[in-house]
Amino acid sequence: MDNLRVFLTLLVVAHHAAQPYGPTGGNWPIANPERAAILGPFFAVNAAFFMGLFFFIAGYFVPPACDRNGTKRLLQSRLRRLGLPVLFFALVVFPPILYALASPPTSFPAFFVQVYVKQLDIEVAHLWFLMHLLVYTALYGLWRYLTRSRPCKIQPPGHGSILIYWLGLSIITFLVRINYPIDRWIDVLGVLPTEMAHLPQYVSLFVLGIMAYRQNWVGRMPISRGLIWLGVGLGAGFLRYLYSLSRTKFALPDLIAGGGFDW
Repeated sequence: MDNLRVFLTLLVVAHHAAQPYGPTGGNWPIANPERAAILGPFFAVNAAFFMGLFFFIAGYFVPPACDRNGTKRLLQSRLRRLGLPVLFFALVVFPPILYALASPPTSFPAFFVQVYVKQLDIEVAHLWFLMHLLVYTALYGLWRYLTRSRPCKIQPPGHGSILIYWLGLSIITFLVRINYPIDRWIDVLGVLPTEMAHLPQYVSLFVLGIMAYRQNWVGRMPISRGLIWLGVGLGAGFLRYLYSLSRTKFALPDLIAGGGFDW
């Protein structure tokens, strides 16, 4: 699990470092007028799994932490380990950066008071992930407190179950992305920055991570089944690269969209 998290962390760093140089939108302090086409499928394939897998791993380690420490101590620990870094970056690290990028005609203290105090426009940037983990962990603690029941035994997901999950997630994601395309962020309840386009994947994989620990799916899943679906994932990623890099050369239609009611 540690090696997997290191690999995913490397992908996240590479993903964001490459965004100013790939076919993406947004304004970047440093950018390149020429855009590398190969970074398009790199972003798409990454976004299809890497943050979702982070949430799966996070969910996997919540139940044993709750078993060891209890719900109250678990939440206190998460507030220290996740909440304090969010506050430090949001109130100390990010304001000078935003001030430098905005270059307002006012002083930094006046900028801070106007944006952070009067408008309550507090930027957490990529630490949205920590905020979501805090909320999901709190919801799990509440569920444990209210239920106090032992889970029934569930076999590791077979091919049919995985296909059903894939189909269900695809349909729900499609419906969400009709109105919330990729890169459209909203503040849920006014405080939780959320990219709704990926929310079904993140929440469902966090829950599946909890189930995977409780049911020992990682230890009980047949290696052959894991290798088959690893092959499916690698094959799908390869096809995404192949199609995207061949589309312009062979005048293929653009079937990939960030949202809306289309194919």
